[in-house]
Amino acid sequence: WLKLWIRWIQYYTTFYDGQIHLIFYENLKANLSIELVKLNKFLNLTLDERRICCIAESTKQASFKRAVRLQF
Repeated sequence: WLKLWIRWIQYYTTFYDGQIHLIFYENLKANLSIELVKLNKFLNLTLDERRICCIAESTKQASFKRAVRLQF
């Protein structure tokens, strides 16, 4: 995966002059609020701290795994 990821970044930066903001799943899991603040700043959005906390709290208990389908 690492080689694929490195090639993708190299390809993308060759054809795109803008900035790139990388988000790692592990960082989202570890501290969602901080990652949301970073993304908010990168996108130059105006989400306030209360809204960011609300998003973090509402997703804290959510399960992002796919539901198991029973086959008969």
